[in-house]
Amino acid sequence: MTMRTLVIALLLAQIPAPVAASDSAPGTSLRNLCSAESGRRDGREERRFECSLAPELASQRFRFAVTFSGSHDDTTLAMTATLNGAPIACDEGSKLESEGEFGDIVLHCRFGLRPGAGTQRLRVIVAWFHADLSEHQLVPD
Repeated sequence: MTMRTLVIALLLAQIPAPVAASDSAPGTSLRNLCSAESGRRDGREERRFECSLAPELASQRFRFAVTFSGSHDDTTLAMTATLNGAPIACDEGSKLESEGEFGDIVLHCRFGLRPGAGTQRLRVIVAWFHADLSEHQLVPD
């Protein structure tokens, strides 16, 4: 196993697998909760994710992760998140940006919902230069 393969395996092992409906609150599923819209701004690729989170999910903590491949010395990656229009203070250990790292990179934000707020809107904006966005996930944390 090469060092790169080992690093990729270790990074991917840290991302929880997508959750099935039975793993979340009764009657809810995290599948298909997010829509995505792509664009370009200031010479960078950009993708906006909008997720609608039902009130019965309010007691859970989540992790929104995006995986990039092909990162190298002039690559920049950045992620911002809001909940109901207010910036999210992502939990300690979250990774919201990267610059000049090589290989496959995972940006992620760990957060909790606001109890009693009804349906909540998560908005994540990811911007990058010189990398390929491979996937995104919203999973319980």
